[in-house]
Amino acid sequence: MRTGKKGELIYRGFWVAELAQQNTYEDVLYLLLHEHLPGTLESVQFHSQLAARRTLPVGITRLIDALPRDISHMTALRSVISALHVDDGDWPPVLDQALSIFAKAPTIVAYRYRLLNGKAAQPDLHTPEEGSVRRSQGELRELHSWSR
Repeated sequence: MRTGKKGELIYRGFWVAELAQQNTYEDVLYLLLHEHLPGTLESVQFHSQLAARRTLPVGITRLIDALPRDISHMTALRSVISALHVDDGDWPPVLDQALSIFAKAPTIVAYRYRLLNGKAAQPDLHTPEEGSVRRSQGELRELHSWSR
């Protein structure tokens, strides 16, 4: 939600800038889906749900590898996300599909970033281990500053 002329961005009563600085990606997703920030147990369970969906199928990594290097990051992300659920049926969208997209989006971005910067994709880049997630989040922060 924007508060008009001031250009302030607020989700579920929280300033977006504060959410981004004080919460994990997963906890902000939980807030958007459940209308409140998760407690400790809810956070652990939600992180586990997303971690179980984080792995990119081989066909998706091949698609990322084949994308033109000069397309925008958003175009690449949109193209790859469109290809994720070809076997799931399109309608009606279900929460499981959304969780899968939420889980895979950071991995897609980190995978492409590594590819474009001559870094080999590591087998654990798209697995649910905590260290892998931290590495991906670090690369996402680096990508954010790189794309400005």
